[in-house]
Amino acid sequence: MIKLPTRLTINKNGYYVIRFKIKYELRYYFNRVAINKSLSTKDYKEAKLKADLIYYEYTNIVKVINVLTSEQIQNLVNKYIQEQLQQDTISRASTGAGLVFSNADDGNHFKNNAQASREVISSFLAEYREELGNNDISIIESIGTELLNNINIDYDSSNTTHRLFMIELLKGQIKLFTEVGERYLGNYKEDNTFIPIQQQIAPKEIIVTLKEAYTRFDSWYKKIGVTPKQYMATTNKLIKTILPYFNNDTDVKTITLEDIEEFKEFLSVFPNISRLPYKNMDFKEISNLDNVPECCISESTQSKYLKILKQFFHFMLDDGVIDRDPTKRLIMPNGVSNSTEPFTKEDITILFNEFELLTNDSKYIYYILAYTGMRPSELWKCTINQENDIYYFDLTSKDIDLKTSTSRRKIPLHSKLIDMNIHNRLRLLQDNFKQVNISNHFNKQIINTIEDTNNKRMYGFRHTVATTLKHNDIFMDKVSEILGHSYQDDSMTKSTYSANYTLLQLKEAIDSLNY
Repeated sequence: MIKLPTRLTINKNGYYVIRFKIKYELRYYFNRVAINKSLSTKDYKEAKLKADLIYYEYTNIVKVINVLTSEQIQNLVNKYIQEQLQQDTISRASTGAGLVFSNADDGNHFKNNAQASREVISSFLAEYREELGNNDISIIESIGTELLNNINIDYDSSNTTHRLFMIELLKGQIKLFTEVGERYLGNYKEDNTFIPIQQQIAPKEIIVTLKEAYTRFDSWYKKIGVTPKQYMATTNKLIKTILPYFNNDTDVKTITLEDIEEFKEFLSVFPNISRLPYKNMDFKEISNLDNVPECCISESTQSKYLKILKQFFHFMLDDGVIDRDPTKRLIMPNGVSNSTEPFTKEDITILFNEFELLTNDSKYIYYILAYTGMRPSELWKCTINQENDIYYFDLTSKDIDLKTSTSRRKIPLHSKLIDMNIHNRLRLLQDNFKQVNISNHFNKQIINTIEDTNNKRMYGFRHTVATTLKHNDIFMDKVSEILGHSYQDDSMTKSTYSANYTLLQLKEAIDSLNY
């Protein structure tokens, strides 16, 4: 007996089927979680050839998703769906065009591929009609289950509504096959209304905001038997601090590990809101404070916030709202120096070499992070301006949403970035790449090129800049001004921010970064 490849199976009618899961990052573009495609043949060699072609073309998309814009990815997926998956049976029945055709089971030879395709459709049509007559929906359940899963509904065969859905789906399949047969016989009136392929198959993005996600979480949390005191403590932290930080209208799926790391950093200088004057302040007022509060929350309280955040995202994962948990690799504060580690010189050398192997401009985003210490989210919010012949990343606009008032700052471009023409490239980089794709590509692939990956991720460039500047004897208040945050260590804590340094002084500090 032939051992089938893991992607190749045989359905109940004896035809080969290719099945494989779609990579998480591509599911939005395909609007499905898996490929489940009949190859319309009972011949193993022919099926394997077709399956290999379909899967090979899919892997070509996977290889480039981290270096393409969303529009480019969508166009690539649309083309793949049209050419490899749709296998337009209507057109094939009329013209004989297309990959899929069938040999007769009794050895007869058809005059053309169109006739062969029609025979396949005729056999399906007869079987579907028989199943419908017997009220048997098993033949369509796998397709229907996938469709329901795509909208986060688990199929329940005992649910009357779900069964009615399957019956209507079966009727729709019969209608399609009937149309194919009529077209072959010339009895079908052609509708020449043009529908662009993008309009036909482009998936609609389903956005779940943090506010909507919280409503689901709250409904669940009330039912799990927590005490009223615990309920209030958890929901207050979510409503008053966590959700406002990330913005209630943010799509849950777009939050990255770097965003979580930024929140962890924010908590390190977050005041104890049970004390005056912070007790009477809302989140916006606290985030606009010019000075680091004298009474910051303890590490144990920081951990409580982060545990609630992890619980919130764990629920979202279990509820099917997200397919990945951005808090999974978060390291909790525990009084030990085990937070995100800076990169070593050897790491930087390897990473920079890896950047040069990238086939598009995404490498420049990584270089910007390495030579500025910017939070990744800030890179998509800043602009380029010039003052006294010095180019700088401008984060001073009140129109952009930053987490603290000290985040509003000017960061001179390192001479290396000037050589890379970043001052002219930035806008295109912001338009052509998404933070979530840049983050995932680094944390899942690029990071594995260095020897020691323990506690290291893309956010580590921020720590690397801070550590390197300190080793270069740059004053800590100057480091704080460049980073837009209090940088703390065992020897010095910057509690009051100053803005007395000129751009030239800040540029001299930045240019001391010599990797």
